[in-house]
Amino acid sequence: MGASVKQQSETEQQEFQYSRELEKDATFSNEETDQNGVQIKQVIPEAEFQIEQNHQEDKISPSVEYKSHEDSSDVAIDATSVSEEHEGQPTTEQVREISSEEAWGASTPVTEVKDHAEDGQNLMEGGSRQDTAREEEAVMKPLAHQETASSECMYGYIYLYNLPDIFNRGIHANCSTLHPWTDVCPTLENGGLGQSLGESSPLGQVGSWYASNPFMAEMVFHNRMLQHNCLTDNPDAASAFYLPFYAGLGLGRHLYAGSSIESRDGLSNHFVGWLMDQPAWKRSSGSDHFLMIGRNTWDFRRSQDEGWGSGFLNKPEMQNVTKLLLERNPWDGKEMAVPCLTNFHPQNDADLAAWQDHIRGLQRNRLFSFAAMPKDRFPDDFRRILFKQCEQSGQCQSLDCSNGICNDNQKTLGLFMDSVFCLQPRGDSFTRRSIFDCLLAGTIPVFFWHRSAYKQFEWHLPADHDSYSVFISRYDVRNGTKVEDVLNAIAPEKVQSMREAVIQLLPKMVYAVSGLSLKQKDAFDVAIEGVMRSFKGSMVSLQR
Repeated sequence: MGASVKQQSETEQQEFQYSRELEKDATFSNEETDQNGVQIKQVIPEAEFQIEQNHQEDKISPSVEYKSHEDSSDVAIDATSVSEEHEGQPTTEQVREISSEEAWGASTPVTEVKDHAEDGQNLMEGGSRQDTAREEEAVMKPLAHQETASSECMYGYIYLYNLPDIFNRGIHANCSTLHPWTDVCPTLENGGLGQSLGESSPLGQVGSWYASNPFMAEMVFHNRMLQHNCLTDNPDAASAFYLPFYAGLGLGRHLYAGSSIESRDGLSNHFVGWLMDQPAWKRSSGSDHFLMIGRNTWDFRRSQDEGWGSGFLNKPEMQNVTKLLLERNPWDGKEMAVPCLTNFHPQNDADLAAWQDHIRGLQRNRLFSFAAMPKDRFPDDFRRILFKQCEQSGQCQSLDCSNGICNDNQKTLGLFMDSVFCLQPRGDSFTRRSIFDCLLAGTIPVFFWHRSAYKQFEWHLPADHDSYSVFISRYDVRNGTKVEDVLNAIAPEKVQSMREAVIQLLPKMVYAVSGLSLKQKDAFDVAIEGVMRSFKGSMVSLQR
């Protein structure tokens, strides 16, 4: 058994390296998201290869009365769909197409970071902070905590670094410079949750619904960490060290305007230099440190100088650090994906329970639904296949996001709330915010890639994937399998069970307004507990 596991691990690493060698020929469009907010579409030379870990899992569970074939090869390359099945991050010179409804969270490099002074003052060009930034700074004040033993702090205490402003608050101080086409300042409001939906809030839950941008997750985590009950200001008493570095926001300004390597790597290089001088870091080489990055891992894994993104996560100093991201690299045991921000941030348990009851009682008029932006410039686009199947079915409703209609997340939420299942193919990375809008609607997700969810959100989603979702092999769909037939074959009692499982998952899928909002654990709590539990486990292993 041990030899088999080792051999499998070596095979996966070989597959990963093999895929990287092939990332030089074709082109793909790396959209930041399929829908929700403004989107970015980049056209970048690279072959798009999909490698599935544990390809035997491509079989559908008997519980959904469907079997898919096993991949014929560990390295599963679909020659008819090279364009949407890429592996990993872009690696060569980028050429981009940007449409009006695309691109939330990125910007031109109009603000360059200078070397900061010894006292860590913000020395970014462009003037003083805007009022929004001042409001956020006022919000971000840590709570005082006593290091008293409690079951809540059973895994130990967390030391929250007070980083120089240049590494967090200073990045969004001039929020108008964070995006070249859109005013993102409203997304910084309410500690990164965005502007309140006010009277447009479902069920009249004003104070629980916001126009949230997933790329603001770094701010949300920082604010919530400042409220955490297990903080200590004594580094010697800490079991974990949180680094509130806004790596995603810092990089986003430089991704889409042909920025130099120096501008993309400058802030992270500066941060690593600062970090290596800290006593706590020197003691552990970062093995008890963690941070949250509000983008996917591939934006920080540039493999070549002319490639896409930053090389931050490839740095030797980052190898021991635990990273929370919107999408993880499954070959890095120090990374874990966390749920995207949705628009629902319950301010109390009553609002959460009311929403669960609401979606539980909905009359759903469609068997399945699908919202995405098709990629017509690619032959045999998998999304186009799903659109076609939806159009041919009398039980499906689709939403083409090309015209910007999906910028309003409440529209996609409404679409999902009217259907039993929602189709969730991969985007240009494996995960989509749409997955979490689907779950928020109490709708059962249908996946076509294991890495869209099963190999991403292991702390937040059940290990029994069939309990809340359906998996259909994309290869079988290409070969003629009808999604409608698969879903119709699922027994009604199984459908009811899966829907209830989705509804029960909601507390772990959403981010509450504050750490004092809910009695039960939300997505933030689950993530931090997962980190602390892993650190505790590592310490036990070392002691043995």
